[in-house]
Amino acid sequence: MFYMPCPSELQIRLMGQVYQKFATVSTDCPTDAEIHERVKNLGPFIRTALCWVKSQIADFKDSRKKEIKLAVANSKILNTALEEKSYIMQTPTGLEGFSHRVAK
Repeated sequence: MFYMPCPSELQIRLMGQVYQKFATVSTDCPTDAEIHERVKNLGPFIRTALCWVKSQIADFKDSRKKEIKLAVANSKILNTALEEKSYIMQTPTGLEGFSHRVAK
């Protein structure tokens, strides 16, 4: 399975500037400073760095925090996740695997 590499922070910030230039008045585009902070805290992922719905970002952070808390509560789950690459790729139901939030 092949994945496209993540864009750099500068590329994501340029995308944000294009969004800001062409967005309608009702759209709340993230500022350049917000994009920088999101890339720093969430990684260089377009979907999270350029998201203009702040509640989605908050939900993402809350879900990631809960999954990490559950994973580190049990050393067996944490060790399995760290040792097996396929464990992250599984769709999580409960604690069957880490989701994309934890992988990021």
